[in-house]
Amino acid sequence: MDNPLADPQREKKGAETFGKYDYQYHWAFKKLLDEHRKKKEYAIFVELHEDVIFANSLEKETAEFEFYQVKENSGSSQHTVNSLTKIKTGSKNSILGKLIESYQGKSFSDVISSASLVATSGFSKSMVKNGLELDEITVSEIKLRSLATFKARILEELGLEECPVNIRFIVPRLLPDSHRESVIAGIVDLISDLYPNSQCDAVNIYRVLIDELHRKGKVKYDYSKWDSLLKEKSLTSQTVQKTFEAHSSIKGLNEVENLANDLISDLDLNFSKRRKLLRAISGYYTRKVSNSNSLSLRFGSEVRSLYSQFRHFDTKELLEKIESSLADKLKTGMGSYDDFIAAIICEIVIGEL
Repeated sequence: MDNPLADPQREKKGAETFGKYDYQYHWAFKKLLDEHRKKKEYAIFVELHEDVIFANSLEKETAEFEFYQVKENSGSSQHTVNSLTKIKTGSKNSILGKLIESYQGKSFSDVISSASLVATSGFSKSMVKNGLELDEITVSEIKLRSLATFKARILEELGLEECPVNIRFIVPRLLPDSHRESVIAGIVDLISDLYPNSQCDAVNIYRVLIDELHRKGKVKYDYSKWDSLLKEKSLTSQTVQKTFEAHSSIKGLNEVENLANDLISDLDLNFSKRRKLLRAISGYYTRKVSNSNSLSLRFGSEVRSLYSQFRHFDTKELLEKIESSLADKLKTGMGSYDDFIAAIICEIVIGEL
């Protein structure tokens, strides 16, 4: 043989185990791409209470959480009522019991909007009303007989008085054999939607974000502070957005930066402050292109209207006039004072393009 190490391998479990865990991380990656498309804030946690947790906000007062147990078991038979509720020898819980136990009765159970079992093997249509083959099954779509079995077995297993109704069973669209390629393709599609006619280095974006997911997933510490948990354990929409911006060539950004540079040239700014302001202007433009929410649209409209009134003033006085004329709600919605001024300058420049 050409290969001097061509003897059959003694052990392949390590490679198989890595493949299963690797799939979980890529499923989380695909989840964040889907959520980023909605242009809302979010955070993704891997290996925290459950395989994957999705938070729909970065604010602890409003955040709700989705729990996902992810199983790459494509070589196995479809899950049935029996396989989901059977406690195997040596195990403490059944598959469904383990999912429910991850949040039921915990201090945070009231902010869990759903708990889902994601399995590449799929689920038997015999447990679904009308025998439908669905890629997402909710409690309301399960046959009454199957549902009664689920409830009886789970109540007995976990000692609960009521069975939770926020359970879902999901067949993932991310294929195990091509999950890396699918995620990279998803990055390209998302950037194309966010920034039409722009270019991106999808492979570098993928490498940065998958490395970050892996790094955060390895963190084993508990955190009593929400901000610390976000920083050390999650991948947030803000980090994803910054990564997109760093590895993408966004159409129109160069023109905005050049005109903004001309506009602020007569302001009394040192190099450091000038550079900081230009970065803030670029960041505002990039966010505006990808996420034109109602506040941003109103802010831009009012700034450009005021600019038409005060455009004969020098730059410094022009900015002061616009700033003093804007509604307080629009001022506070732009972040820090530097971000606010950057937003005004960017909207002026956009009006001149």
